[in-house]
Formats: sequence, C-alpha cells, structure tokens
Amino acid sequence: MYARLVSDSGLWEVRTLFESLLDEPAGWGAAQFGPWFAERPQLIAELHEYGVREGHRLELPAEQRWGLYAVNRLVDMLLVPLQPHYLEAAYSGASPSAWTEFTELAGATSITEGKFHPFFHEIVDVVESDDPREPPTIIDQHWPGAFVGNLLLVRSGVTVRAGSAVLDQQAAARSCMYFTFWRCYRDVQDLSHNWGSNSQWRTSFRRDYYVGGELHYNSDAQWDDDPIPHDEDLTPQERLDLLRFRHGVLRDLGTDCWPYDDYFVEHWR
Repeated sequence: MYARLVSDSGLWEVRTLFESLLDEPAGWGAAQFGPWFAERPQLIAELHEYGVREGHRLELPAEQRWGLYAVNRLVDMLLVPLQPHYLEAAYSGASPSAWTEFTELAGATSITEGKFHPFFHEIVDVVESDDPREPPTIIDQHWPGAFVGNLLLVRSGVTVRAGSAVLDQQAAARSCMYFTFWRCYRDVQDLSHNWGSNSQWRTSFRRDYYVGGELHYNSDAQWDDDPIPHDEDLTPQERLDLLRFRHGVLRDLGTDCWPYDDYFVEHWR
C-alpha cells in the first residue's frame, strides 16, 4: 500500500529548472533559481513531507520517487564547482555559493558529523597513511552534505586519510560510484544512464534515512518483490560496501554491479 504524503506530487517540475540552468552562463546561483522556487512554494513543502521521521516506513509510488530524483539532479549540478575536476567536463556550472544558497532556501540541515562514516560522507580523495590499518579520518571537506528532516539529500564530500588495508586509494576515490548521476572527479552510474531524454527521468531517488540511531540504506528496496539476483562475483562484504559507500573499497568493482535492490539497516550510536 502506497503512502500518500502529498495529495499531488509536483517535484517532477524541477526537471524544467535543471534543463533551463544548463543554458545559464557560468556562475549562476540563487538569483536564477530563487524566483523559480518562490513561484512554487509547494515544492519545498513537498520535499519536507518526504523527510518525516517515519518516512523510511512509507512506500512511495513511482511518480513521487521520480520527483525526488529530479531534485537529486539539481543537487548534483549545484555541487559541480565544489569538486576537483579530474574528468574532462565542458560544463562550468553554478557559482561556488549556489549550494549553500539552495540549502538555505530549501530549509535543509547541514551534516555536522565530524567522524568519517560512509552514510554521511562521500569519499572524494584518499591520502594513504603510513599505517596500513589506520581507519579513515577526515582531513578536508569539499562541500557540506544535507538532510531534509530525516531524509539524506546528499552526503558531505571529503578527503580522508586511511591505511591501504582499509581503503585502496584508487578504488575508494576513483572507481565507479553507483546511485549517482553526475560527478567531476570519478565515473558514476545510476539507472537513468543510457536511456532516452524522457525515459531517463523515470528513475527513482535512493532514499536513505537517519532515524533514532538507525541508518536506513536504500529504503525503497525493502518492498521490491522481484529483485535482481545478487552479483555472484562479489563477496558479502563487497556487496555491503557497495551499498554503504556506493563504490568499491579495497578493489574496483567495475560498472556492471546491481546494488539497486539491496536494503540495509545499521545501528549507529
């Protein structure tokens, strides 16, 4: 049974904003997207509906998940100027302040967790420690992540120091990152890739929730009654790493994995 958190979902309209911003000269920000949202206050209200405390228990119809995905694309666009550009990219994008401007407009809460955890932090770079068993510690932050209520909007982008027995420098920072549309420093993959101009927008946003000391990864997969068989060439730990980190940790897992049907709850603190 689907949850009807909102009577009429409209977040899919963010696609129009995303496409219009692609044509803006480099350095755009709140002056461009602020008036657009001001004319549609119901969209920010809808976004917050999905962040309710019990959101991880509520199955959403596909149209609502597609709307959240449109917001996800906008977020990825806003992060472009805050990333190292290791990959060739013709798109210059937003101003460095645009991400902060958007989170303020959306009433999002910045992630302040200072200890590295893959639920809260996205690995952008790895500095190898002399101690091969040293756990990851954050040494730089490229952008602050954000929550809308209990719903994770995006993780903080960080550089970490870690031992080679804990994180492989190349795999952890450069291998393909799943559940992701756009990054400038590594290859990415989500289920919109390789589809047509309209079909690609019928992609579901991955909903992760932090609720009462529990971390819920990919909540919508718990209702999948026809999952794709597990990747036989991955160990159970690699499958879990792929869901938690969204990429390989100790080796490059390639671009043909299928983590999209996996769901996991982690007790944290």
